[in-house]
Amino acid sequence: MKVIIIDIIFLIVFGVFVSFLLFKNKKKLKQEGALILYRTKIGVRFIDYIGKKFEKQLKIIRGFSISLGYILMLGVVYLIIRTAYIYLTTQISRSVKAPPVMPLIPYFTEFFGLSELFPPFYFTYFLIAIVIVASVHELSHGIFAKIAKVRIKSTGFAFLKYFPLFFGAFVEQDEKEMKKRGFVEQAGILSAGVFANIIAAIVFFIILVGYFHLAFSPIGVYIDNYAMGIIPINQISKINNITINNTEEALDLLNKSINASIEDKSGIKYFGVLAYNEEYLASYFDSPALKARLKGAIVKINNESIKSLEDLKEILKQKRVGENISIVTYNDGKLEKSEITLKKNPFNEKSPWIGISVRGGENFIKETFKHFLSSTQKKNLKIFQGVYYKEKFYSAEFFYYLFWWIVLINLLVALFNMLPFAGLDGGQLFYITSLKITRSEKISKKIIGFFNLIILIILALLMTKWIFSFF
Repeated sequence: MKVIIIDIIFLIVFGVFVSFLLFKNKKKLKQEGALILYRTKIGVRFIDYIGKKFEKQLKIIRGFSISLGYILMLGVVYLIIRTAYIYLTTQISRSVKAPPVMPLIPYFTEFFGLSELFPPFYFTYFLIAIVIVASVHELSHGIFAKIAKVRIKSTGFAFLKYFPLFFGAFVEQDEKEMKKRGFVEQAGILSAGVFANIIAAIVFFIILVGYFHLAFSPIGVYIDNYAMGIIPINQISKINNITINNTEEALDLLNKSINASIEDKSGIKYFGVLAYNEEYLASYFDSPALKARLKGAIVKINNESIKSLEDLKEILKQKRVGENISIVTYNDGKLEKSEITLKKNPFNEKSPWIGISVRGGENFIKETFKHFLSSTQKKNLKIFQGVYYKEKFYSAEFFYYLFWWIVLINLLVALFNMLPFAGLDGGQLFYITSLKITRSEKISKKIIGFFNLIILIILALLMTKWIFSFF
């Protein structure tokens, strides 16, 4: 709550500052539709410097930029079609009440009831992310225009007329010169923005990963769940100490109790009915961890610190089946001590066993990407490769999600801009590609018009389905 209050105060102060700045420089402003443009030559000088100094290297990169543009175009078209199919053919609109198309504005997670699915999106995040995303995107357009010998008239910022808190950057190039350039030069300019956004996303993702390991420290192995097993129904020998003679008896008793104690014909014991059908039952092993109701992260065993899965495995190797041990867990900010007796592992009778399941695998890169995706929910932020991490300082989580949003917004902007729709980079790239193939402006305009219509119909269907989900 304290962070939200500070953020709202910052939003108000920034709004007043921007309004004052625009009023003070009103003679330098130009209105175009709903936008107010503030032009400056600072960006032009930067574009000229980079374009001249790295011209050869940028011309080599241009081919990769164009290729990535087409890949992103195909990707976003697939995502829209796939999303529309799922949304229109399932009942997801009834469980997720947020509209399928929503603006990326500060606090959108709270406005649309998505707080359980996404981390907070503070105004501070919005401001910093938009400045980075827009600047990188537009300056890249300008730099690639420079190497294509297209004149840059001006650069600057565009503000919404009646709500200047929403703004973006722009690079104004000479459109007549742009049309005179060859296909490769034009395609390079149009794809440059999204190419830069992807590079920015990669850079900030690396920063994000490094920051996590600097700002958070491992304190113990996280208990994701208790160990579970799958039992063939015909192998169940007892349920609640009642001997089972056939499958029908087993199913009847399972249907009556979700907290049943179960034993199979090999003598292994289980507890609880998680799910079952006529052939199989999913249940927890009757493990030491389940009996002690261990929760949170295991931080110590017999006063020996546990900070990784390797630590846990090494300590358990030194123990014996039947040995009593003390376990300290960190749960909801508190340390809890439990005494348990190690059992034999049902998969390896010679090794002692606590009976927990943990997240994560051995591949660091794969687990890093999984952690980025899972940390959309704050409860998953501090769990990485089966280990629970604790903040080293108070604001560690705040800055983690700042980098997280910068990565995500760069990716979203890159995808959105490559949509083959009029007014977007993708629409223009699609048009000049069609023009290159058909050699006809008339046919090319009809093709892009057809795609625009299809996209608008899909969006209309999605919004209609969302509206009717309330009835």
